[in-house]
Amino acid sequence: MDLNISDGVKLSAQLVMTGRGCIIGQSGSGKSFLMGIVAEELGKLGLPFCIIDTEGEYSSLKAELPNLLIVGGDAGDLPITVNMEKLFLSSITDSIPMVLDVSDVVQKQELVYKALSTLYAIEENSRKPFLVLIEEADKFAPQIVHQKINIIEELSVRGRKRGIGLLIATQRPSNISKNVLSQCSYGFIGKLTIENDLNAISQLFSNRTALDEIVNLDTGEFMPFGQAQKERFKVKSRLSFHMGSTPQIKESLTANNVNMQNLINELSVQKPSQAKSSEFIEKKRDKNIKQITAEVAISEFSEETISEYANKLAKKTFGIFGKKKESLDNIKKVFIPITFFVIHVPTKKKREFDEYTILLNGDGLPILLNNKIIIKNIPFKYSKLTDLEEEVLGFLRSKGHIKKNILLNNYPGKVRSISAILQRLIARKLITLKNNTLYAERYTNLNNKPILQSSKEKINSSDLINEPISSEHASLSLKTLFPTCIIKEQSTILIPIYEITLRNKNKLRIFKIDGIFGKELSHI
Repeated sequence: MDLNISDGVKLSAQLVMTGRGCIIGQSGSGKSFLMGIVAEELGKLGLPFCIIDTEGEYSSLKAELPNLLIVGGDAGDLPITVNMEKLFLSSITDSIPMVLDVSDVVQKQELVYKALSTLYAIEENSRKPFLVLIEEADKFAPQIVHQKINIIEELSVRGRKRGIGLLIATQRPSNISKNVLSQCSYGFIGKLTIENDLNAISQLFSNRTALDEIVNLDTGEFMPFGQAQKERFKVKSRLSFHMGSTPQIKESLTANNVNMQNLINELSVQKPSQAKSSEFIEKKRDKNIKQITAEVAISEFSEETISEYANKLAKKTFGIFGKKKESLDNIKKVFIPITFFVIHVPTKKKREFDEYTILLNGDGLPILLNNKIIIKNIPFKYSKLTDLEEEVLGFLRSKGHIKKNILLNNYPGKVRSISAILQRLIARKLITLKNNTLYAERYTNLNNKPILQSSKEKINSSDLINEPISSEHASLSLKTLFPTCIIKEQSTILIPIYEITLRNKNKLRIFKIDGIFGKELSHI
C-alpha cells in the first residue's frame, strides 16, 4: 500500500506506519499541510494513527475522515480527560484514527508524555502498527540535558518492534533532540534559511547542493530523503480545509454511525470522582487587565541599534540570492515572561549538590538566549555544608552583597557563631570579603552579562507574548529535567523582545531579537 502525496510521488504505507520520519521547514513552508495529506491518505486506507495537535488545526480532517475521533479542543468528540487506556485500545483494535488536541492544555508536555506512555504500554502486548504524528516536536523532545530519556525518545529508539511508527514535524531542527532526529530514516525538508537549522539537517544529505536548494524552496515544496524519490516536489492539494491556527468547530459523529457513537458514549462515562475539571485545562485569562507593573530586565540595546541590525540582516539575507533588499517595516517592543530558577541536584555523595540556573518560558521549556540553552553549572559544589552554613549562604546569595558589620549585627536568623560560618564560607570561596563588604554570586551570569538587572515598569498586558509559568507546571518541568532536584530560588522577570518586521513588496518576515544579547530568538 502506498500514500499518494504528490503527482508521481508515492510513500510506502509500511514505512510510514512503522518507521521514523520527519517533516521539517520554517513557518509557512507547508509542513502542517503535508502532515494533513499524510493523515488523509492513511485514513483512506483504514490505518490508525494519533496526531498530537498543538494548535487545534486538524479537526477539519473530519470532513474527509468521518470516523476520526477528536479528543480535546473546541471541536472535540471527547474531552481531554477521557480514559486514555480505553481510547488507545479502541483506536488500535478497531483502526480508528484520532487527533489529540492539546491547544487548550496548560501542561502540554506532561499530558502528551502520559498519553504516549499509555500507548507504549498497550503496544507491549498488542504490537499492531500504529502511527504517532507530533506537531512542534521540539516542544516535546527538546535538545536539553536531562537524566532520563523521555517517552518520545523511547518511541524513536524502541517503538518500532512494538509496531509504533513516528512522524515528527518541526520548524527548528537545531532545537530537537538529536536522539530523535538521528532515528529518522526518511522525511521531507521544506524551506529553511537559518544556518543552525541547515547544519542540523546536513547529516541527512550527502552534499551541500541539496542544502542550497532547500533555501530556495517555495511554499509547499519539499526535498525528500531516505526514499526512491530524490528530486524536489510540490505536495498535492488537500481534500480537507487547512485550518492553520484557527480552530474550526465541528459537530460530533453522524447519527447513522451507530458503532462510533456507542464508543463515544462508552468513553464519555466517568465516575463521579473523575467528573471534576482536569488539572490540565487552561483557566480563562482575565482580558480586562490593561496595564501591569512588573520587573522588567534592562535592555542593553536601543531601538536605533536594533534598527541598524535589521538593515544589516536584510542586506545579508537577500544579497546572497540576488533578491531585492527588504525594507524595515516596523519595530515593536514586546516582553516575554521568564521564570528564573536556582536548583540543587543531589550527587551520590552525602550532602553534596550540583547547582544549576534555569530559565523557563510559559510552556515549561528552557529559554534559549544567545542560541544557548540556559543550564549553567557553577564552578563549585555544596560539599558537606551544615544546615546553618547553607542558611547563611542562601541569605547572602539572595542579597548579592551586604556590609559585614550590618550582617553580624542584624542577621535575621538565630545563628550565634555567624562570624565563624562566614570564615568557613570565605575559605571555600563560596563568598568573598572586600572592603568590609561580603559578596556572594547571586545568579550565574550568562556570557558575563547580568541578565537580571531590572526596574519596575508599567506595561500593557497586550505586549506580553505569553503568561509566566505556574509554580505547579514549573515544578513538573524541572522534575522532568532533574527528577531529584530541589528548588532554591524562583523569580519572574520580563525580558524585552524587539519584533522586527521586514518587507519585500507584499512579503513580510518577522524576527524577534532579545534585548539582552541582541540575538535572534526563532523559538518564540
